[in-house]
Amino acid sequence: MVAMAWWDPEHRKMVWDPTNLVAGVLLASRGRLTFARPPDEVIFSAEPGQISIHWRNLAWGMDVDGLDQSYRLMFFPPRGAPRLSRNAIGETLEGLANVASTGGLAADIFGFGGRVLNVAGQVGDLMSAFSDSVAWVSGLRNFRKVKNVLAPSDRAT
Repeated sequence: MVAMAWWDPEHRKMVWDPTNLVAGVLLASRGRLTFARPPDEVIFSAEPGQISIHWRNLAWGMDVDGLDQSYRLMFFPPRGAPRLSRNAIGETLEGLANVASTGGLAADIFGFGGRVLNVAGQVGDLMSAFSDSVAWVSGLRNFRKVKNVLAPSDRAT
């Protein structure tokens, strides 16, 4: 599952100034959770056993704990938050694929000996998140999809 997400480095309950949120791409599978920003910077990458996730249902987000710090991610950006262009999303996925092909950390992200999974269809979900109304629907859909991948017994509603 590939989704746009926004990381709040300040881990705030309420975001009044969204300009310092970090826009990026979240890659979620049963074997790994990775958040990266353009062009190929991996903010974190962990196996499910290394982390605990607290789902923020009202905010359509999640807190990822158990790493060097706690990461608060949201799937619906507040108005004024940085956005990723189509090119930036493509560069991020391409950058991670290049790291994977050289045997780096992203090899675990994509699996299959470093070959990139076919994410073209999933990236389509990312491209429509540029108007507020579409972003709202897309954010809820991506929240549910990621939650269902990472916590299938706790179905997202």
